[in-house]
Amino acid sequence: MAYDPTGDWPTLLSVTKMMDPNGAIADIGEVYSQTDEMYKDIPFFEANGKTFHRITVEDGMPSGTWRRLNKGIVANDNGTLQVDETIGLLEGRSEVDLVLARLSGDIAKFRKKKDDAHIRGMAAQLASTLIYGDTATYPERFHGFSPRYDALGKKTDTFGAFNIMNQVYSGGGSGSVNSSVWLIGWGEDTVYGVYPQGSQAGIENEDLGIIDAHDADGGVFRAYATHFRAQMGLAIEDWRYVARLANVDITNTTVADAATLTFLNALIDMTHAIPNLSMCRPVFYCNRAVKSFLTKLAYVKTNLSLNVGEVYGEKNVLNINGIPLRSSDSITLTEATIS
Repeated sequence: MAYDPTGDWPTLLSVTKMMDPNGAIADIGEVYSQTDEMYKDIPFFEANGKTFHRITVEDGMPSGTWRRLNKGIVANDNGTLQVDETIGLLEGRSEVDLVLARLSGDIAKFRKKKDDAHIRGMAAQLASTLIYGDTATYPERFHGFSPRYDALGKKTDTFGAFNIMNQVYSGGGSGSVNSSVWLIGWGEDTVYGVYPQGSQAGIENEDLGIIDAHDADGGVFRAYATHFRAQMGLAIEDWRYVARLANVDITNTTVADAATLTFLNALIDMTHAIPNLSMCRPVFYCNRAVKSFLTKLAYVKTNLSLNVGEVYGEKNVLNINGIPLRSSDSITLTEATIS
């Protein structure tokens, strides 16, 4: 399915608004979008299961056979594998002292402020899982990008079936002070988020009213409580629509360094690693420190690929040849070197 930049895009915010016109879960979708810029772009779709989303991954395209007259051909097909993408379950609870809430003068406003803080924290946890989630280590979570794109060159895919060419480039850093820049081609047939079948975008917000809460010493007090539940997964149907520039160390780099040109060239190479940019919504993501560095580079006029302009209807967006570059605090500056 080709990407239409003028059409509707099913982000978490737009999906929650459609599902809940009264605005209860749509407000949560708004908080998510304000917490991490990835939520502005991730398309979310209903999974075909309650706790997983089953997809078919292909390791190549079938080829034809040149045929001579009166000579037959042998039928062939591309190799495929059914994969179950896990949907993680994250829960939290907000409890505020009843008396403190009443002293605020506006109980509803006071509770919403406290609730939003919990929602932001959960949104940040989910965004971090999108990048670093590893079900081999934490089976209760969902599988993120990093454990799938964790080596340079060829490796066995995470699911143990295919020998694929990872789209991972090296920024030349070493030690454990590295970061990554990701280029993700979001789309219904490429890379997208999923929520459980039959749910309201995987988001629940339950007002528990007044309950008995407990302090750290076991004491009981009356409190207003809200319970939050978020269920989310990541589906990658076509691994070619993700590229990673790993081993990025900007601690000793300036805009005048020769290494900077190598850095920019790698980002441009990543745009050409995506098979068809018109078939997806491509977006770069990096840590805000890396984005700050790249923003400074954008004002070095000898650089023609890095620009600030309008992209996807937004003005003053840092972009690389028209592909927006957003910041995500879920991407750390303490990654180990990838080899």
